[in-house]
Amino acid sequence: MNKFTIIACLAIIAICSCKKNDSGKPTSNFSITGKWVYTQDTVKEYDNGILTWEDYGSGMTFDGAYFQQFNADGTGIENSNSIITHFNYSVAGNVVTINTPAQTIHDPVNGDIPVTASIEKGTIKMISNSKMELYFDDISNDGGDKSETTEAAYFVKQ
Repeated sequence: MNKFTIIACLAIIAICSCKKNDSGKPTSNFSITGKWVYTQDTVKEYDNGILTWEDYGSGMTFDGAYFQQFNADGTGIENSNSIITHFNYSVAGNVVTINTPAQTIHDPVNGDIPVTASIEKGTIKMISNSKMELYFDDISNDGGDKSETTEAAYFVKQ
């Protein structure tokens, strides 16, 4: 074999053996459409890098009373123990954007509560036919102070 053929073969082997790095993306093409019941929810708040508050779903029951329903038409609801909030969503790669319009929700205990419009972006860290992990990270800088809130939401599909 001549030198050119050997170099060409090595180049082809090197190109074919390279793998694209898809770290952080779902390993399959599962859909988020459906009813996803919370099994765990962890929220942590940091001020200037110092943990100031954490919550592991206090006040939540993980018995199906808290869920998110993602409809095929891009609409959805979040049910927080019979308090319903409507939203729209879209998925691009492993990022879910949840757009909650301004609305009034009815709380059986406290009556009508106005909700301001918000947009959240979550990262799907894992998804299968029966389980999903969504991670949200909100960072703000106000007058030089850095505030960060992280949430890890774990679901099973019903």
